[in-house]
Amino acid sequence: LGPCGEAELATLLVWPLCLALAGTWFLCRRATWAWALQDVLGAAVCATFVRTVQLPSLEVGVQLLGLMFLYDIFMVFLSPLFFHKSVMMSVATAGQPSHTVLADGTCERYDGERMPMLLMIPRGDPSRGDYAMLGLGDIVVPGLLLTFAARCDLSLRGAASPLGYWGAASAGYLAGLSCALAANMYHLTINGVQGQPALLYLVPLTIGPVS
Repeated sequence: LGPCGEAELATLLVWPLCLALAGTWFLCRRATWAWALQDVLGAAVCATFVRTVQLPSLEVGVQLLGLMFLYDIFMVFLSPLFFHKSVMMSVATAGQPSHTVLADGTCERYDGERMPMLLMIPRGDPSRGDYAMLGLGDIVVPGLLLTFAARCDLSLRGAASPLGYWGAASAGYLAGLSCALAANMYHLTINGVQGQPALLYLVPLTIGPVS
């Protein structure tokens, strides 16, 4: 491939499929079923990220996740004190349809522009536009720690083990995500924000088992 370097045959063969999926999502991103295709693209981005980027040590991982923990809390819960609205929730819901009532009483509806930066699962009928959302950062940031734990198991036991560091970190991620969903379900919030900083729960419960 000249200046582009070498590419495996499998990579070249899958390119048309990838382009077709991305193009289909872009052209049909406002369709009621587009959330499923967006989730496929988001999962692919997450898998590529955690496969490409690796933590060099647990210390670096703790520092990174700790900073992202504080960042997520500030952007979701504390930013309304400075910007009158939650910055993270505004970004996450930027693609939702909106409307404006003009002075003459006319209602203008605007279709939102969806960005493939979160996973979406409809609550009931997708046409209602009510979705449960999980940002890709809430997957890849703890995912870096989970892949580091898997590498530790690989060096110590020869494979990632459910009883090793990887299993403990994975259980912590599942528990943290469950806590975030429960907090959102029971409307546990600060400053009236309708959403949760998932890293508030994911970071402590993934770092704890491997520390």
